[in-house]
Amino acid sequence: MESVENQSKLLIPSNIIATCAAIFPLIAVFFDRLLIRYDNNIIGQIFTILPTILCTIDYLLWKKEGVTVGNILWPILLYPVYIWKRSNILRQSQVFFWIWLASFIIFIMYLIFPIGDGQSTLERSACEITTQIFKEQLHKPISCRSVGILETEGNVHYAIAELSNNNTIDISITEMSGGRIYVEIAE
Repeated sequence: MESVENQSKLLIPSNIIATCAAIFPLIAVFFDRLLIRYDNNIIGQIFTILPTILCTIDYLLWKKEGVTVGNILWPILLYPVYIWKRSNILRQSQVFFWIWLASFIIFIMYLIFPIGDGQSTLERSACEITTQIFKEQLHKPISCRSVGILETEGNVHYAIAELSNNNTIDISITEMSGGRIYVEIAE
């Protein structure tokens, strides 16, 4: 009887963990700007593995209680599958999985049709590359804040980049095959 009582007590925090993991793609939409804007790779990497960590914690909580909610590899390798299997084993509805799927679809739509700062995916990518050029080639602690395309001639775009030192520079963005781009800083 004590085990059943402990399991029902564990269900509330476990469901909170599952909900957080399920809505993670939606949370990622809101934090995307912050992670890109400040170019903080460590925070970005931790943020990316957060749902895996949450699902692994959930798995370990249930294992400690003597309930096997699937294989340890599911929360580590593919956490949406873990959410699905967890719901089946705990005899719950698949609501957490469907929440994850809806959040993931919204996340994909956000990637395809960005909202917020009015920058296109091309402009954001060019901004990231401009930051890389300053840091890796020019060895300057300058990052790009935003890029605005001014003129387009075929696959070449002429743009202005706003930098972290409050200066602006002219850049050209050339779209290449395979979805790649080449960014050149104008002299």
